[in-house]
Amino acid sequence: MVRRFVCLLTCCASLVSFAQSWHASTPAQAFATQRILERGHDVSLLRRVNGWDGRAVQVWLEGAHRSAYPVMFGSVPAWWAAAALSDRVDGQDAMLFSAAWAGTAGMTWAGKRLLARPRPFTVMEDLQDRGGRSGLDDRSSMPSGHAALSAVSATWFILENPEGPVPWVAGAWAASVGLSRVWKGVHYPSDVWVGVVLGTGAGWLVHRSR
Repeated sequence: MVRRFVCLLTCCASLVSFAQSWHASTPAQAFATQRILERGHDVSLLRRVNGWDGRAVQVWLEGAHRSAYPVMFGSVPAWWAAAALSDRVDGQDAMLFSAAWAGTAGMTWAGKRLLARPRPFTVMEDLQDRGGRSGLDDRSSMPSGHAALSAVSATWFILENPEGPVPWVAGAWAASVGLSRVWKGVHYPSDVWVGVVLGTGAGWLVHRSR
């Protein structure tokens, strides 16, 4: 298990290094990719979701947004705490989830550098500002880090607890987090979809390798 963990982190580090060199040397390709991705239904769906209004929508999506960081970044130490305190979770589960989470974070960061897609509010002046823009640590839109990390966290929790209401609650939460990013105008819908694919795929593949 330790060998798999180290191997995955090494692969992610190599991908990040390649992404840095690509981002620095190919601005023309990045700009062309951004122009292609901005066209069509992606923008129209962004405008529609960003235009949703009403108290219920605000409570729902703002709540999802505010819960994202505590759950995403608290999930890894939570698994390690569970492994230390409960017989139902062992150290291998915590290590593998940590590998899936770190792999998702690495692929997300590398994807942002490779695609260099500007966030929608930087190129579309008519989007509603629903807060959260000033706290962004980068200006790259694809893939959505929130969507990716919430997806890997929810996927792992669902695979570990496939019965009862857990899959529905975890899936609804992750979907709401992704949707809140479009609602706030900080991501295109395709950014969220790519993030979900990365997070879900990493969680499922690592869990399956046990």
